[in-house]
Order: sequence, then C-alpha cells, then structure tokens
Amino acid sequence: MLFSYSPIGYQDNWLHDTIMQMLASDFMRIDLGKKPSGWPTCIPAARRDDLKSRRSLRDSRVVLLKAYLVLDPAERTLVTDAITQQNAIPQLFGANTPCMSLTDLPEISREPIKKFFECAFGLLTGLGLRDDNYKLVYDALDYKICAFCGVEILDAPEQKRESLDHYLPIAIYPFAGVDFRNLSPMGTKCNSRYKLKQDIIIEPATGNRRLCNDPYNSPALTLSLVDSEPFFGNRVKLSNCPKWVVNWQGGDPAKLKTWEDVFAISSRYVASSLDPNFRDWIDHFCQWAKRRAGSADTRLALRESLLEFAEVVVPEGLSDSSFLKRATIQMLAHRCDESEQGSRVFEWLKGQIDENRSLAA
Repeated sequence: MLFSYSPIGYQDNWLHDTIMQMLASDFMRIDLGKKPSGWPTCIPAARRDDLKSRRSLRDSRVVLLKAYLVLDPAERTLVTDAITQQNAIPQLFGANTPCMSLTDLPEISREPIKKFFECAFGLLTGLGLRDDNYKLVYDALDYKICAFCGVEILDAPEQKRESLDHYLPIAIYPFAGVDFRNLSPMGTKCNSRYKLKQDIIIEPATGNRRLCNDPYNSPALTLSLVDSEPFFGNRVKLSNCPKWVVNWQGGDPAKLKTWEDVFAISSRYVASSLDPNFRDWIDHFCQWAKRRAGSADTRLALRESLLEFAEVVVPEGLSDSSFLKRATIQMLAHRCDESEQGSRVFEWLKGQIDENRSLAA
C-alpha cells in the first residue's frame, strides 16, 4: 500500500463484537449440555433492539447452532480456535501466527458458518454501519484515492458506494467477515479486477504463509524510477518511452512483494500511466523550460531545470498521479549525467526545448 487508512475506520465495530459475544455464549451453553438462549434474548442487551428484527440473522444462527451441536468435542475446539485465530488482526499479517481456514473445519459446519457471516456482513449496509465507516475513512484521507494503488479516485460518500474489501476473504476466513479491522475501502479496479478472492496471507503457488501490509497501519511509501532506462521501452505517441524500473523506498520487502503480486502495481503503472502519459509530461516540461533563459544550455542547467520543474510545477502529493510524473522528471534529471546515455538525454530534451522556442517565435 502507498499509505494506510486512518484507524478511525474500525472504531465503531459493535456488530462484530455483538456477533462474537452471541457465538461465545451459544457455543459455551452447548458445550455444557444446555440449550442456547432463545431469540432475541441471545443478543446482548445493549444491541438487542438493533438486531431483534433481523430474521435472516436469526434463521442462519439456528442452522449454525444445529451444525455445532452434532460436532464432537475435538471438532468444536477446532471451530472455537478458528474464531480466535481468524480475528487475530493485525498479527495475522505477519508470518508466524497460526490461522485455520474454513476448509480446516469439519465439513458439516462450513456452509452454516459461511452463510451466517455472509448474512451478518449484509447487515452492515442495512444498519448504516458500512456508509458511516466509509465516510469516516474518506473524510480522514489527505488524498481521496485508493490506498492500494494510489491512482484510483474514491467517490465521495454521497455517491454510489465504493467497494468494502474483505482483506482476509470471507469465503476463507468467515469469522473475520464482519470485523471492520478486516474491512477497508478499495477502488473498484483493485477490488474486482486484481485482488478478487485472493488469499492475502497465503502464497498461491506454494501454499506457504506470506507477509502483507496492514491497511490501517502501514508506512507511507516513496516511489523511485531512477533505475529506468530512457529510450529502451515501448514506443508510444511516436516517442520511445523509458524501460521502466519501479523501486519502492520504505516498507518491508516481503510485504511489498505480496502487494505487487496481488495488485500488479508496477505493471499497471507502466501500462496505464507511465507509458501513455510520458510524452505529455515531456511536452509540459519543454513548454515550461522554453520560457526560461539558459534552461538547457548545459547538462547541469538542464538537470537543475528538471529538478526545479519536479519540485515547483508538479503538484505535491498523490492526486492525479502526480507522484508518477514527479518521479519521471526526477529520473531524467538523474540520467542527465556525463555518460553516453546522459548525452542522449541532454541532446533530446535540449532539441525539444529549442523546437518549442522556434515555434513560439
């Protein structure tokens, strides 16, 4: 992730807490040979009025408890342990915290557990919690963009609802299915085209655990393109783009790898922003530089002009992919050195600036 969402996004977690209390009481009573409490007395008193009319929750609870009732003691322990493990967030985003998935549980219990938590998740919308949560996160953002890609604009709360992603998929880790600590806003492309139902903590090829970023507590990243090679990339708009090399500064390399693998960040940047916008960014710089005397008289002058443009003209922050534009201009400044490639960069940009001056004369 480029940055993390504000922890304010998971503070009002009462539905998850209430569901956990209900199940803990239900399972304990069954383990003691007692009948579970009836509806709605099984709902903690503080939230009874909020949930007592939710028939879908009532009915799916009955099916879940019937499945739990027929389990033997060892199987019941698996279920209760899975509840604890799947909600051990953010520890689960590290490598060593154990976590059973739905398929590790007794088969007879899997579908009832999944249906119960899918039902509970649906209540987040009906109770207004989903919209309230999104507004809190959105209002706290410095830049109204998806933290997972840094380029997709998030719609305002009063517009059509953005995706609320199960970071740990509900189909695999259903006991975290209503936990706002496991739910975060995500741009539609990131959610529906890239992450989909991928298991964020399991590497698909090997089945081994992997590290991942915490959506609510990750360091802000800085992107660098200085290792890119001008002129050796794709040809777009009659210009050869650089052969892009995306490097990240800040963050754990193993977590960055998971992020890249799941969301295809670098390839998306290249295909959807760096290549198609490169020519326009160069034109913008040359238009600016033509009005400044001596801006490209020497390599040093051109380098300083590039750095000034990146610092002063390109907007700060992440809006409108400005961080990619700034990194591109900084890369060209870095490449404008005494090497053979530096000579080519200098001659190319100087020629572009001189041509702009000629056309303006």
